[in-house]
Amino acid sequence: LKLDIDLPKIQEKEKVKFVLSHPAFQFQDSKGKEFYTQDKLEELFDALDRMIAQMDEKYPDLPVPERVQQILCHGTSDFPCNYDQVYASDYDSEATIFPDERLQGRTAYGLLCTNTGATCTGFCEASCLLLTLKGYQAAPLLCKLLKPTQRVCHYVAGVIDQDNQVQVIDAERLRSCMEPEKDWSLLAYQCSLQYTIANEFFAKEKIGKTGIGPKFYDYINMGESICVSPLETVQKDFSEYVDETGKIDLRNQTMTEAKEKALQLALTTDVKELVLESYRQYFKDSFTK
Repeated sequence: LKLDIDLPKIQEKEKVKFVLSHPAFQFQDSKGKEFYTQDKLEELFDALDRMIAQMDEKYPDLPVPERVQQILCHGTSDFPCNYDQVYASDYDSEATIFPDERLQGRTAYGLLCTNTGATCTGFCEASCLLLTLKGYQAAPLLCKLLKPTQRVCHYVAGVIDQDNQVQVIDAERLRSCMEPEKDWSLLAYQCSLQYTIANEFFAKEKIGKTGIGPKFYDYINMGESICVSPLETVQKDFSEYVDETGKIDLRNQTMTEAKEKALQLALTTDVKELVLESYRQYFKDSFTK
């Protein structure tokens, strides 16, 4: 991917604004005002600096993408990184106008600068910010979660690591996979999902009445969206890891080194171009004003 901008030379605060320029993170309140005022940006700058310091101190031996995922999953006393349960109650109330005060639950600001936490959107935005500040190419992806009732687009961060492999950073789902009754492999779970990216249309439509945007299948059926499914690659190239129902066994106890390598290859093969295409979305409007 050749870019006209040498991102490492851009000042830290400009890198933050760069990430926030992505269509996936663009929205306004009911009066047409942007969520991030200068005061909120200053609070976010400070929080990100402190988060990076804690991340590097707490997980110094982990690769940076894994540091980001772990710190956002487990949090610290300064950053509890809560899931916004209040916001989650809006998912089933499609007739309700989405209130402006809930917007922060879709942001890294809500996750790092408030006590109310954030949804997957805020976790994703925080992940992209932290990874970008650490020198990585990271961009938001949208995916369809496994349960049929989970119909809205779920946000994750895609990043290309130092081994040229795609990592999908999803601290909120990692926390879910670690629940004792599940004990699932996050990688196996991620290979079972479908992925797409947010374009300009998605940015305009994603608030709507409820603040959760178009449903995943409605969005990808509009004809403008790319959709990839690593499970199809696993079924074709690594069928030994798919059961008779066509699914990957998600349990950690079934993971082996060979299975992990195969799943990582499938994820990278299918999602890499999607990550790069999402990354290109930053450059449509960035640094042109």
